[in-house]
Amino acid sequence: FHDYGGKSICEGLGNIMQSSSVGLPFIRFDSSSERMRINGAASIDDDPARLAGSEGAMMLVDVMA
Repeated sequence: FHDYGGKSICEGLGNIMQSSSVGLPFIRFDSSSERMRINGAASIDDDPARLAGSEGAMMLVDVMA
């Protein structure tokens, strides 16, 4: 996923730098309210060649489950 500055929210990229373990929750907000969590390892990438495809992104976060 992409990281864009100025979102005015609490961001966890500093946490990824300390520990690569992440959990991504996926929640359906219809009548079923199903939930799924995927655990994996994250890394932060600021390679200009990769960022070129995501206008305005400051860095990319790669997650491998």
